[in-house]
Amino acid sequence: MTYHMLGRDNESDSALQRAIKDSAGTLTFETALAYSVRGERDLAFDWLDRAYQQKSPALYKIKGEPLFNDLKSDPRYAAFLKRMNLPL
Repeated sequence: MTYHMLGRDNESDSALQRAIKDSAGTLTFETALAYSVRGERDLAFDWLDRAYQQKSPALYKIKGEPLFNDLKSDPRYAAFLKRMNLPL
């Protein structure tokens, strides 16, 4: 996320792919965060779905996580919260 925020896109891409590979897909919530920060909504929601399927303990933070603010205007965000039985 830091590389992306610094505009270092090649390094950002490499670091994210390395993190996904090294974590064997277990850091699903964190990967969703990274894609959200990058503005890649579809991938952010894909990884949130993975986090839900894997029962990621980090999902309890979803409503208070400011790095997901850009997703809140997307109807999929409300649908995801509903799926988790959380209020909007």
